[in-house]
Amino acid sequence: METKDADLFAGAADMSQGAPADAGEGLDGGDGGPGADTASPGIKPGGNGKAFEENLARLETLTRQLERGDLSLEDALECYKEGVALIGYCQRSLDRAAKEIEILTEGLGDERGSSG
Repeated sequence: METKDADLFAGAADMSQGAPADAGEGLDGGDGGPGADTASPGIKPGGNGKAFEENLARLETLTRQLERGDLSLEDALECYKEGVALIGYCQRSLDRAAKEIEILTEGLGDERGSSG
């Protein structure tokens, strides 16, 4: 049975809503309350205090380790668990960025509509 672990991570992206409970709680509160959509100065969005790029780089490292196939079952499972949590962090970062772009784009539409 040869399943690419990268494919498993791709499937886990769909399950990011089911990431571990602590995956959604980070330095920004993770509760959707005030300040949840924007990071405070010095706090990086993503839910675990790390920047999106750092989380993505770690996820790529884990994927390469799993693809090599030389990890013990226990180590592979730990890598997979960490990868699922990282997918959740990355997805939340992307969702925040998309919301911010949407807000900025809506603001531009309002300005264009009122000027003409």
